[in-house]
Amino acid sequence: MTTAVIFLAAAPHFALGEVQRIKLAPGPAGMETSQMGLGALHFAELTQSGGAAALKDLLNVALQNKITLLDLADIYAYNASAELVGQAFALQPGLREKFQIVYKTGIVFPDAPVQYLDNGAEYMMHAVDIALTQLGTTYLDVLMPHAPDPLLDATELAMTFKKLKASGKVRYFGVSNFPPSKLALLQAAMEKQQMGLTTAELEISVLTPTALFDGRLDQLQELGIAALAWGPLGGDPMAGANRLFNFPEGARQGRILAALKDVASQMGPAVTPDQVAIAWLLRHPARIVPVIGTVRADRLKAQAAATNLKMTRAQWTQIMGASAVANFKRWEQLNDGQWHDVANDSPNTFGSPLGVDVPVGFCDFGSCKAPMA
Repeated sequence: MTTAVIFLAAAPHFALGEVQRIKLAPGPAGMETSQMGLGALHFAELTQSGGAAALKDLLNVALQNKITLLDLADIYAYNASAELVGQAFALQPGLREKFQIVYKTGIVFPDAPVQYLDNGAEYMMHAVDIALTQLGTTYLDVLMPHAPDPLLDATELAMTFKKLKASGKVRYFGVSNFPPSKLALLQAAMEKQQMGLTTAELEISVLTPTALFDGRLDQLQELGIAALAWGPLGGDPMAGANRLFNFPEGARQGRILAALKDVASQMGPAVTPDQVAIAWLLRHPARIVPVIGTVRADRLKAQAAATNLKMTRAQWTQIMGASAVANFKRWEQLNDGQWHDVANDSPNTFGSPLGVDVPVGFCDFGSCKAPMA
């Protein structure tokens, strides 16, 4: 996987982040955790600079800033990230118990050139056993299908969740990248098993705010379920490059960065644009939990400190106005290695590599060149 490089100004000193504790959902399905998470997408990069010991130190920095939600997936560096987390836990007894682990699975990369999704019972049960072994733990806090399987059997999945909960292997359940219809289908099936979803993970940032308008955040607010936000700073897990901070020459990116810098100056001389982008998410009433993906302690401290910022409605709207476009493109890097506008290719002969249409990013028709330059 390509290493992400985000060009940001050096972050000034900030006090420790005042990351709040929240209950992700009402009732017994609601897990308590931190309102900011640390994502494991790039953890495997630490194998070149300290390995498990370096990750252990990073995890302790997260704890110092009251971040206890740890977001993992089996496809992150093809399980290498999860293995490194298990090694870090082994170096410090009791460290695992201080975190709430979210674990995503179900994206299958076989030897054949076809990628596919599997939310079936056999695959999910097997994936959990592998995760427990790699992490050196007896339980996962939250299990999620990474994306909705087109062959999703909601009743089967809900019954699988019930078995995993009864066994003690998984405590709570969520979904990732599910559209409202699929989420409602699974939630209804889980309610028949006297269960419910604790959270849903989706892409949302000032660069990709589509979840604000397509019903996903509205549905979660209605259900009282907090959203985990992947890519909260415009990061792209497919290409590895941050689509906001790495392409400031893009017309839309330039507008957004200018607004972030202006609001940062309003908030104080030590405030940075990436902190404002995180504060923008935290300002929303949907109780968004940004999942930040850094492996640098200084950046982790600075971004956690974004929870100290108080954003006005006018400032939030100023940033939203800079982000808004009348038309947009959805870029995905597909199996042929090329970038395609999967929303507007006509006819769309490519399709999504995962069989689902997940917005990855958008930009002005007149100024956008793949990938988001």
